[in-house]
Amino acid sequence: MANKDFSIEIFTPKKRIFSGSAVSVIAPGALGYLGILHNHAPLMTTLVPGNLIVRNDSGETTIFKSQGEGFLEVFHNKVTVLAEKIAE
Repeated sequence: MANKDFSIEIFTPKKRIFSGSAVSVIAPGALGYLGILHNHAPLMTTLVPGNLIVRNDSGETTIFKSQGEGFLEVFHNKVTVLAEKIAE
């Protein structure tokens, strides 16, 4: 089976919260939750407060609680999240 992971970084104005690889990300977009998988089309969207769910290739899930608005970018199998505030 082919490698289906991609990189993800999560930032707040004060620090980098997370950097690693994932096989899926679910994020709270302004128009509803959206899912990101390997080879997702390029995307830039706004985020609203809610759960940001990151699953790695071992099946482990990490949930970050976004407590402010932000942005999410997907480009060349890299997801970058910029959020006002994240509760770990």
